[in-house]
Amino acid sequence: MRLAYPDLRIILDFHNVESRLYRDMRLARWPAPLRPLGAALLRRRTEKALEADRRVVEHATAVWVCSEEDRRLVHAFGVDRPVFVVPNPIPDWCLSASDGNAGNGGDVLFVGQLRYGPNKLAVRELATRIMPRLQRMRPDAGLHVCGRNPSRKMQRLLAGTGAKLTANPRDLAPIYAAAGVAAIPLRQGGGTRLKVLEALAVGCPVVATAKAVEGLGLVPGRHYLAAETPEDFAEMLARVLADAGLAADLREAGRTFVLSNYGDGVRCETVRQAVVAMREV
Repeated sequence: MRLAYPDLRIILDFHNVESRLYRDMRLARWPAPLRPLGAALLRRRTEKALEADRRVVEHATAVWVCSEEDRRLVHAFGVDRPVFVVPNPIPDWCLSASDGNAGNGGDVLFVGQLRYGPNKLAVRELATRIMPRLQRMRPDAGLHVCGRNPSRKMQRLLAGTGAKLTANPRDLAPIYAAAGVAAIPLRQGGGTRLKVLEALAVGCPVVATAKAVEGLGLVPGRHYLAAETPEDFAEMLARVLADAGLAADLREAGRTFVLSNYGDGVRCETVRQAVVAMREV
């Protein structure tokens, strides 16, 4: 298209920086001590993925990404194109459900596309490493995994660990209403963390890794609780489930932040500014 219409202005909506996602997902299969070796063995393939991303960016007039971290990654390609951060929208149902009733239940909730590699790894960590530690402190705590297209392998894993699975839900509002906290041990991925914005928008407290909230501007301890190791997650989840005042504070601060910074008005203004700036390119 660029060859046929050299003056055509093209916006590339780069939801994920695919070369980084490719690298992260494959390295996640290696035990942590062996990841430097894995990176060396994957170098040729990751370089090809990076070159493919670079070629796509070269054909664009401007690039839209979902986070500041992704903007940094695109600039690192060395391609002279303007890159704008345009946040993803909060789903409409979240806005109608954001009345503070979510996060008052007892479930530890994970929501996501269950065929997506980073989500599959997060679910496995929750079911096999985090929940056993949490249940030693809170025997009544249960895991609820909810999302599209779970594999048979995942279904067997969750059934074997006593977790609840809701596949292909039609309505997430009652699922969040039954949750006490959303746990998001995400360690790979790019773009805007929609599952974080969704949970905060409906008033569900969140415990998450730094990767899960990357680029969102959230403050740990105020908008969410930070955790990295299974031990950290178990401790933070137990705190939220035991402390109604802490849960209420997280619900209010998280919901207010998301609605103020990721609502329709903010996103529309960001798009307007990006379009105006692109006219000057």
